[in-house]
Amino acid sequence: MKEIIPNGTNVLIFPKNDNEELKFIKGVIISSSTSCDLAYHGSSWYEQIYKVQGEDGRIYTGTYGSAIIGDFYIRTFTDYLKHIIFLIKRNREKIEKFNEENSILIETLLSLISSKKEENKNLGQDYSYHSGYGSDSEDIAERLKGFKYNPEDKEKILSYYK
Repeated sequence: MKEIIPNGTNVLIFPKNDNEELKFIKGVIISSSTSCDLAYHGSSWYEQIYKVQGEDGRIYTGTYGSAIIGDFYIRTFTDYLKHIIFLIKRNREKIEKFNEENSILIETLLSLISSKKEENKNLGQDYSYHSGYGSDSEDIAERLKGFKYNPEDKEKILSYYK
């Protein structure tokens, strides 16, 4: 059986919709009870059902961690902080993956620009005039080499374009 959170504990109340896990209301547990057996077959399954008074004065009913019973669920502050840290780590991993993908795309872009330039030179054409890949494109390609977004550079980047 899961540990029962005592009455008087400060918690966060979340709506059932998982897409809104950043929207919550602070509340205090005022009572709890054990559900009837929720199992359809097999081993017994019980959940603790909490009544929580939200800071908005409403009484919310729900279970811990997910909305198994009711339209709300609760989490302790400590567990929610752990969850936020997990989300930040996951987002950083995604950013790193995107940066790796961008590096590959930039290398491909540079390779194609270089190939097109050589192709036009071999045909005796003035690459920058006829092909549309003039010095602006070369400048952009050069600036993209090794590009990696760093949030601390935001102000510097924005001031460059003002």
